[in-house]
Amino acid sequence: MGIRHYALDLTITPNLADQEMQSSLSTGVIYWEGSVSIEGTRAGQPIVGQDFVELTGYVEPLDAPM
Repeated sequence: MGIRHYALDLTITPNLADQEMQSSLSTGVIYWEGSVSIEGTRAGQPIVGQDFVELTGYVEPLDAPM
């Protein structure tokens, strides 16, 4: 059985603005977490979803496309 590849084109949008956490007084870690909505296509077919995302290790605000 071969490896299947699916073309994904997704837009992931935070459900609440300003979910970046700055814990400089305790752990010193800056991280982003929160619920997101997802929409796009998988292999040309429309898909939608919801999830919870946690991000660490980025240096700049997440305003730029990834």
